[in-house]
Amino acid sequence: MLNRMGNNGRKISAAFLVAGAACLALFINACIVEARDYSMKSDVTIYLDRPLLDRGGTVFVVPNEIPADEWKPHLDQPNPARSDPRLDIRVPITVRDRRLSARASGQVSVVRFDYPKGGSYDFRFLPSLESGVPPEKQGSILVTAGNTYDYHPKTREEKFIPEFQVFTIIGPDADEEKSRALVSEVKLGYLEERYNCAPFEGVVSCSVRELSK
Repeated sequence: MLNRMGNNGRKISAAFLVAGAACLALFINACIVEARDYSMKSDVTIYLDRPLLDRGGTVFVVPNEIPADEWKPHLDQPNPARSDPRLDIRVPITVRDRRLSARASGQVSVVRFDYPKGGSYDFRFLPSLESGVPPEKQGSILVTAGNTYDYHPKTREEKFIPEFQVFTIIGPDADEEKSRALVSEVKLGYLEERYNCAPFEGVVSCSVRELSK
C-alpha cells in the first residue's frame, strides 16, 4: 500500500516503516544494516562532525545499488576510513569487500553510498577521529524507513529510492518527531541538484540545512 505525503507526489511504502529502534555506535552490530548475505559488501562508516555531533539532528541513509562491474576503488577520492585503525581490528572485512566512509556535519544530512548489485552493505555512525569523542558516547535512533519517489527539479524525471532509513542523532537538539516529519520534506533522488554535497569514495554526503531553533 502506498501513501502520499504532502503535495509533491512523493510516496512512501507504509509496510516498510520502522520506528523506535535504538542503537549505539559501539562497533558491535550497532547501527549496522545488512541488505543481503552475499559475498561482496560495502562496509560504510559515517563519521559525525560538528555541529551534528555535538547538537544532534537527523541523518537520512540511502543505499544505492550499482552494477558490480562499476563498484571499483577510487583512490583519488577522500575516504576517512583509510586512516581509522579501529575498523580493521573491530570490524574486519574480507578481500572481496570495500571499506567506504564519509563525513556528515549538517544537522539535517543525507548520506548516499554505493553497494554492488547482488551484494550487501553494512553501515555505522562514529564520531569523527578529530573530535576526541569516544564511540560509546555517540548514539542514534532509527525513527523510520521505507521506499520513496523523487522528481528531478528541472526535467521532472521520476526516480525510485528503495530502502532509505532515517536516524535521529542523539543530542540536545535531537527530536524524533521532527526527524520523522522530515520524510515529507527532504528529497532523496537528486541530491547534488538540490543540496550542498561533498563527494567521497563511493559515497556522497549532503548537508540539507541546520535545525531551526
